[in-house]
Amino acid sequence: MSKSKSLIYLSMFIVMTIISFVYFRDSPAPDKVDLATLDPNLYDQSWLTNDTCEAACWHGLKPGVTSKEDSLLAVNELPFIDSNKTEDFGRIVNYLCKVPETTGCVRMTYDNGNLEYLYVYPNYPITMEQAVEKLGDPDGYWAGPTDPSARGCSLGLIWKKKQLILGYTEYRSGIPFWGRDLCQQIRDNNGKIPKDIMDMIVSVVSYVPFDYVGLNNYNTWVGFEN
Repeated sequence: MSKSKSLIYLSMFIVMTIISFVYFRDSPAPDKVDLATLDPNLYDQSWLTNDTCEAACWHGLKPGVTSKEDSLLAVNELPFIDSNKTEDFGRIVNYLCKVPETTGCVRMTYDNGNLEYLYVYPNYPITMEQAVEKLGDPDGYWAGPTDPSARGCSLGLIWKKKQLILGYTEYRSGIPFWGRDLCQQIRDNNGKIPKDIMDMIVSVVSYVPFDYVGLNNYNTWVGFEN
């Protein structure tokens, strides 16, 4: 894959993550919960445990491998999905959760009839720190502006083997004019993720193809700020 095409894919991924976040999350997330108390029939944690299939897979679905038909059949059977509330735009399909009823759970995009990107939106508050404790340290991260005007900063923690990226987006509107945004804080910390981000709620869990540029072009993980 050419470098220019890879950068285009990365830009598209960031834009899709932002659009998905706005589409599904229109209210502040509550404080984190005790994951052990969640009903597995309503709150999916398989992306943390890999108990439904091996890494680089979610409930049998694999980007670049699973057909659209098979992916739709599989998601419709998931107990936490409201299969009566589905939006199929052809290349993009959205599913809502059963609880809360207005919360988006899954977004899938397709290319040539096969699953391309799979976005899972936890319908419970889980922090970046909790996720890293379960998944282990990521291979790396990338961080960059949400748009050319730098109205926000998007952060992705990357697990290459799992083809998994955890996304979090910070918007400039909540930062004082003189303050540093997340991207600037990471640069100033020599690559360490600011401590307060540990408590931020995971916005989106993304399963991506092996050739996605973000899996091969990222900054090495050096941990959270002490």
